[in-house]
Amino acid sequence: MMGRSRNAVALGLALAAAVGLYMIKYDTRLIDDRVHRLERQIEAAESDIGLLQAEHATLTRPDRIEKLARLHLGLAPLAPGQIGAVGDIPWREEVASSAPSVAP
Repeated sequence: MMGRSRNAVALGLALAAAVGLYMIKYDTRLIDDRVHRLERQIEAAESDIGLLQAEHATLTRPDRIEKLARLHLGLAPLAPGQIGAVGDIPWREEVASSAPSVAP
């Protein structure tokens, strides 16, 4: 009688271990699939980053910006006479005193 109960307990433990191993294997496959999916997403994002960096470098080239500024805004490089000194900037009191007064 003792031998049968030991065998039954051993069989139960073996079945429980088999079920546990199967569950762990299944969970491991799910995690592995998720890791592979995330790795593919990271690779795609890194590829997109490289493309965006190249596009940014192209769009921010100084010669391109200068050409667009001349074409669309009518801008040109500064002439030496356009650069003034800090002393040429009026103080706030001077600006306020020279401004016309408005009656309410």
